[in-house]
Amino acid sequence: MRLLSLLSIAAGAVLAENIIFSNLLGITPFLKESRGIRPALRQGVTTAFASVFASLLSWLLDTLIIRPAGIEYLRSVVFVLVAVSGVKLAEVMISKRFPKLSEKLDISFSLVAANTALLGVMLLASERSYTFFESLFFGVFAGLGYLAVCVLFASVREKLEYSDTPGFLEGLPIALITAALVALAFSGFAGIKFI
Repeated sequence: MRLLSLLSIAAGAVLAENIIFSNLLGITPFLKESRGIRPALRQGVTTAFASVFASLLSWLLDTLIIRPAGIEYLRSVVFVLVAVSGVKLAEVMISKRFPKLSEKLDISFSLVAANTALLGVMLLASERSYTFFESLFFGVFAGLGYLAVCVLFASVREKLEYSDTPGFLEGLPIALITAALVALAFSGFAGIKFI
């Protein structure tokens, strides 16, 4: 494992192969929670933490169960079940052990559980046959990329609220157009390679 390969995974996960803009995963919570910086920050942080655990779980499941048993065709079903049950378990644990924190954060665990970004992190890490540390790096930086894009786009959407937008483009249409333009800007990082 070389430092350059880890840097390549990190740069790819945050910029060039961003989970939202390159893979079009996690779009629903991204658009729903990017109306303000605070909800976007909450959603981004929650998804970032969940993506770290998702990448580690995918490595464990893939290495210890799926590949040895020869059931690669069931990988996505297993990952969906594990992701949804893991998020639900985290919700129950946080609400039972830290009820004030749960109220204060007001995290929408249903959005996190239904977030396709988690499934994407799990499937991409498994598909690329990452080692344990590469999978961990990918999960951390894919989550950080998701967080950065959520906060960046929320700030852009707040600026759009005060701009003079034609009536037929107000709301979701201008948000989608702006998201496409930001995705186009992120595609400029596609040529970055450390290896």
